[in-house]
Amino acid sequence: MASRSTSIMINEARRAELFPDKGENAGSAAIARTYAGLTDFIRLLRRRRRLIILTIGTIMVVTCVMLARTTPIYKATTTVLVKPTEDQTNLLPQGDTPIVAPPNEAARIATKVRLLGSRSLAATVVQSAGLQKVDEFAASKEESTGIMGRVLKWLSPSVPEDEWNSELSRADVAKDEQQRKLKMVTDNFLRHLTVNRVADSNLIDITVTSKHPKLSALLSNRVAQTYIKGLTEAQDDADQATNKWLDQRITALDQHLNETETAIAEYRQQHGLAVDRAGEMQQAQLTQAGISLSEARAERAAVNNQQSGRSDAIRVSSALLDNLRVQEATLARRISELEPYYGRNYPELIASNSQLAEVRRRIAAETARAQAAANEEAGGLTAAAGAREAQLARETATLRGQSIESRFANVGLQRLEREAETTRALYLSLLARAKQQGSQEANEADISIVSRAALPDQPSFPQPSQVLAVALVSAVTFALVLALAAEALDDRLRNADQVRRLLDLPTLAMVPQLPKSWGDLPATEMITRRPSSLFSESMRNLVIELETRRTHPGAQVIVVTSPVPDDGKSTISACLAAAAASLGRRGIVVDLDMRRSDKEGGNEDDGRADLVAFLADQANLDELLVDGEQTFATISIKQKVIDPGGLLESPRLRALLDELRNRFDLIALNAPPIIPVRDAKTLSRIADGALLVIRWGVTDPSAAATAVDIFGDGLIGVVMNGVDYREHARRAYGDAIDHAARYGGEYLQQDRTPKRWPVLGWLRS
Repeated sequence: MASRSTSIMINEARRAELFPDKGENAGSAAIARTYAGLTDFIRLLRRRRRLIILTIGTIMVVTCVMLARTTPIYKATTTVLVKPTEDQTNLLPQGDTPIVAPPNEAARIATKVRLLGSRSLAATVVQSAGLQKVDEFAASKEESTGIMGRVLKWLSPSVPEDEWNSELSRADVAKDEQQRKLKMVTDNFLRHLTVNRVADSNLIDITVTSKHPKLSALLSNRVAQTYIKGLTEAQDDADQATNKWLDQRITALDQHLNETETAIAEYRQQHGLAVDRAGEMQQAQLTQAGISLSEARAERAAVNNQQSGRSDAIRVSSALLDNLRVQEATLARRISELEPYYGRNYPELIASNSQLAEVRRRIAAETARAQAAANEEAGGLTAAAGAREAQLARETATLRGQSIESRFANVGLQRLEREAETTRALYLSLLARAKQQGSQEANEADISIVSRAALPDQPSFPQPSQVLAVALVSAVTFALVLALAAEALDDRLRNADQVRRLLDLPTLAMVPQLPKSWGDLPATEMITRRPSSLFSESMRNLVIELETRRTHPGAQVIVVTSPVPDDGKSTISACLAAAAASLGRRGIVVDLDMRRSDKEGGNEDDGRADLVAFLADQANLDELLVDGEQTFATISIKQKVIDPGGLLESPRLRALLDELRNRFDLIALNAPPIIPVRDAKTLSRIADGALLVIRWGVTDPSAAATAVDIFGDGLIGVVMNGVDYREHARRAYGDAIDHAARYGGEYLQQDRTPKRWPVLGWLRS
């Protein structure tokens, strides 16, 4: 079954009929379909213009009222600069160009943002600015706790009054109350404070909103000033603490250095270390003593050689002996020089000794005879040289012992000297730092104010032009959404296009609803009394539509039914016959709705028999008709029918229709609704066609579709009853009524009752 919701677009079948796509005309067809969709959308706006206008007007009025009652909020912004570090001094601002911070500065700037928006700084600003006395930020206890807080307080157990009599308790309560109020005001101030970094630069915006323009500018500047002041004071305190620590540390190191140097002096005195390089001097003396000892030994050997030479000179005068003695002296001197330093096992010393022995062996033969004479003289010289050699040997041994003792004494001295050197280095570094600390200029914060907040001359919220523009756009959008939703939810049948898409049937007539100003005049008499009315015109148009759809000559029998009761099928069937009579045809309506207790047209005093009597073979056709009813007649039911289904299957009914075909041109059979009973389907077998009557804007689409499925074949078309022509034309469905309302002029007027409210009348029209 087709969808129940009303669509605003033309269906594909209708589009194919209106704009066929034939290859070379595909572009034109697409343009035509676009135009059709746009036309349907415009018609939707026309149908829902009251809803759209009322929605937009309501939203705009509410917006204006809210603007009038909204307290303006002013915004003031102070811009501060986070100074670059020493390695970023090349990033100083040039003119109005913002400073782009490097990636390593992001964390530092983010920390500044958090500190500027911290609760501790906000509490300091609150106290310094006295915001506890400003109504905008201060709140009462009831306002701060809210309804839930008051309920919880009421549910909480009360504390006995006598527990709070002491001075300490009252002081604590007063302190807690003061802290609570400060926290509450700080929370309110934080809701008015916004701290943001400007893009990727070193700039930070501090924004404060307030109902008072001066207060917003004051607080914005106060936040920056309070932070800078606190930062400077903190740095001053840190510098004072550093200087104090440096003074204490320098004094302690000076005292310790003096004590260490005194200990070094006492140690030197105690161990006989008069000079700083005593160990090196002792080693030099020991070396010199060794050299002197070697020289003494060489001198003794030379003395011995001289004595031997003298003896030989006396006895032997030979150049060879002189040469051997020179060699002996040279070798002896060489041996005496090498032996103190290298010992007896030194290879060169061994070779020299061997050579000396050989030289002495050769000299021995030559000097054997002179030894006796020279022994007395040689003995004295040899004794002196030996004594000097022995003395130098003793001095060398003494120096060697003193050197060993000095080395042991220097171990403790070196330890004291190292300690003194370390203390002296630390002392000098701290002293240099203290001098540098004292020579520094006054501390400056690493953040400075670039642009102070100016007094705002315009409120930041609300801005009437922007709010009204946004409200207008929102209102139009919301109105369109409501219009589309109302169109989608309006699933009642109201136009021929819906009937065609849902039921696949044509709409033969759209019968208007009867104006209340016509009173209780029967509908059949309106055909003759008001022939130019829309009602009469629509019924005559229905007769013409039926005649154009006639499939065979002769009288036409039409079954008139509806999906459910109260759709107006009885009125349509009676007026159909009356309209045929007004056109010069002979028309009759036969009431076959035997299941209803109230029968239209049932006049018990007219002296005629009813249909039940005829079907029961108790009356003939002439008895059912009134004399003179040749153009318009009615056959009604006056008595209760026990078996309606049996009477409809009676052969007398077929005989009745055959006789009526000979006397009338149009026979309208008023059948029961098709959904409750199937009488209309039974009658369709002996009729030429059937009409389905639905009520405009009332009949459920699913009920109409069900009626068509039940009825099957035989339905000629649909009659839409109770149409509000003015409302239908206002909805702009693009059908005959829409065009006639706009272009028909005097041809489409039925009720000239003046409107008491022109504006509402314009909205309805």
